[in-house]
Amino acid sequence: NIFGSLFSSFPTSGGFSRSAVSESNGAKTGITSIISASVVLTTLLFFTPLFYHLPKTILASVIIMAVIKLIDWKQCIYLWNTNRSDFYMLQATFMGTLFIGIKEGILIGVGLSLMMMVYQTTRPHLAVLGNIPNTTFYKNIERFSEAKEIAGALIIRFDSRIYFANVNYLQDQIEQLMEARKSKLELFIMDAQSISSVDSSGMQALNDLLQSCESKNIKLAFTSVIGPVRDTFAKEGFANLLGKDHFFEQINEAISALLDPNQDVSTNHIKFQTNIP
Repeated sequence: NIFGSLFSSFPTSGGFSRSAVSESNGAKTGITSIISASVVLTTLLFFTPLFYHLPKTILASVIIMAVIKLIDWKQCIYLWNTNRSDFYMLQATFMGTLFIGIKEGILIGVGLSLMMMVYQTTRPHLAVLGNIPNTTFYKNIERFSEAKEIAGALIIRFDSRIYFANVNYLQDQIEQLMEARKSKLELFIMDAQSISSVDSSGMQALNDLLQSCESKNIKLAFTSVIGPVRDTFAKEGFANLLGKDHFFEQINEAISALLDPNQDVSTNHIKFQTNIP
């Protein structure tokens, strides 16, 4: 490659199958390529008649025996048992490489991975939370049978950032949950501990949520909002629109303050600390 670079040549490298054969024979450094090239050149110059009638199946068997060691069957079994989507992407990449080509197979794998990532971020996990009796813990009611929903309150946890790709999914889910509880719903709480950021589309969705709650006479509150998201709420004016006394550290604080008319929440704004002047 160094010599060829002086004459504008394309860079060269070893083939996948030849590299596999070299590796299976204990190759450790790039010197292997020099020795392999020397042996091939010597064979072409002086020993071609000896190999002329050698069946191609013999050469193929050498490559197959070398490459088959690179197939990690244990990883396939592991993915089948733990993550089926990764297993199917692995199989698609393998089949694409086998029947089309290495470059095409890699592109298939990368493309499927990107598609799966986009799909997962557009439909992230959303949990309805309930209280574990005699504690201040709130857990997913679908995972913890002892978790009980608070009467008059809907508490959800959205395990993703809120951005343009998933706002429609979030709005649809919230609307369905509210519709199922509309006759008794007084308070809607969003546990924001898993929300890492909110973009402009997400802020618009939250503003729409606030308007929807106000039109239905439902109180809206946020808990465990992290610093960067609080800064976004402050810059966008959402914190003032909702009221800083509707942000809490713990879910039980929000329930006590907003479901109990005798509670005074006028000093709760001290918990809404931001880096925005």
